Amino acid sequence: MAALMEEKWFDFVIDTTHPYARAASENIKAACERAGCSYIRVLRPRGLRERMDCLFFSSHEEAAEYLDRTEGNVLLTVGSKELSKYTGIRDYQKRLFPRVLPMPEALESCFALGFPGKRMICMQGPFTAELNAAMIRQTDARFLVTKDSGAAGGFYEKYLAARETGAALLVIGR
Repeated sequence: MAALMEEKWFDFVIDTTHPYARAASENIKAACERAGCSYIRVLRPRGLRERMDCLFFSSHEEAAEYLDRTEGNVLLTVGSKELSKYTGIRDYQKRLFPRVLPMPEALESCFALGFPGKRMICMQGPFTAELNAAMIRQTDARFLVTKDSGAAGGFYEKYLAARETGAALLVIGR
């Protein structure tokens, strides 16, 4: 990246990566420093609104610890890169339903972590509140885990679906 920035004589670079793509943002920022470009980070607005009835966690590990003390199925909408943090949950192969992008590496990650095929949901959003609610019902999920991904990540549709179905919404903060 730094070589490209120097070659093209960029004055600044605008980082619009996903709010949770920390490693990508760190790499872009470091490349800007090496190339002498100004770095600008633009984040999509948060999805949370005042008085939302959600359970908030500062990390995936915290959410997994909480879920390990509960009973019931879990619809995980956190992406395949974070799934390993949930494999410490008691009976995770029976309780968790990861929803991941329909890409070979996401599917391979699920299999490598021991998730059976019948527990994986490989789909790409955006998803409506109705479709999220249908997935919660189909998986008999008592919990829906998501990141505060804002409107672009379908956060509010997940919130509405959890509310409609009575599932607890666990939110991983930025």
